[in-house]
Amino acid sequence: MGPDQLTTSTSTGKVKFYSTEKGYGFIHVGMGGKDIFFHITAVAGSDAPSAGDVVLFQVSEEDRKGRVAASRVEIVESARAIHRQKSKPTLSGFPCINGGSVAGFRVSQELGRVSVGNGFFRTYYTVHEARDALITDAKSKGANGILNFVWHRERRRKSYSTKRIFGDGYNYHHKNNDYFWCEGDAVLLSALD
Repeated sequence: MGPDQLTTSTSTGKVKFYSTEKGYGFIHVGMGGKDIFFHITAVAGSDAPSAGDVVLFQVSEEDRKGRVAASRVEIVESARAIHRQKSKPTLSGFPCINGGSVAGFRVSQELGRVSVGNGFFRTYYTVHEARDALITDAKSKGANGILNFVWHRERRRKSYSTKRIFGDGYNYHHKNNDYFWCEGDAVLLSALD
């Protein structure tokens, strides 16, 4: 058989290598078979192949150098499209941001406003302590993020008395304490389609 004669069967494989400068590449057929050589002139369509593309191809018996080569190559599934499908964003941690959106995500459900630390039941002495309590509260409502997060600092003057060691009077001490409280919108985020 000459190089112009094709086998009637069509096979499927993946592009293992393709050089845009030289215009040739190899198709991996799997199952321990040899890789099949192809030239850019054998590729159907206007898109250049890239490594990882799934292709349909027909094999001619020999090319000019006596190797088995693909005579017609058609890209079935582009590796770039496969990568775009697989690379949907995922949430890392629990977003607690001072804004109304998280890149790559949409609000699928608003679960209501959450607020901690602004009552008399619990006081928080650091922003981180208050934020962690807010996240715990939001998680208990089924949220996976907090949008429009804000924290507040309140300065309270606290007085207390102690008995002097020397003397019979009371000495009043004043101490400034910072108390923090946080609020935000508990939301359920999902990746954009």
